[in-house]
Amino acid sequence: MFPLLGRPLLEGKSPLHGKSILIVDYEPDILEVLEELLSMCSVTKASSYDKAKDLLEHRYFDIAIHSFLGILRTVLLYHRLLKHQF
Repeated sequence: MFPLLGRPLLEGKSPLHGKSILIVDYEPDILEVLEELLSMCSVTKASSYDKAKDLLEHRYFDIAIHSFLGILRTVLLYHRLLKHQF
């Protein structure tokens, strides 16, 4: 609820509804919490760079959320995302 107006901040369907989201994090608890928060989306979880890389090579995702994997791995992951999405 938006406290000053007394109504939900987002009325109707979320703009994220039905989006395909890849979440990458080494912490299982973070993956679970984000999956719950994004329940309106189609969430795929990866707990490693290698798993995320494999998923990006074979599937389309509207959004990718990841923890800081180190600069080199982050650049490689973005490169794969861009290469396979366009």
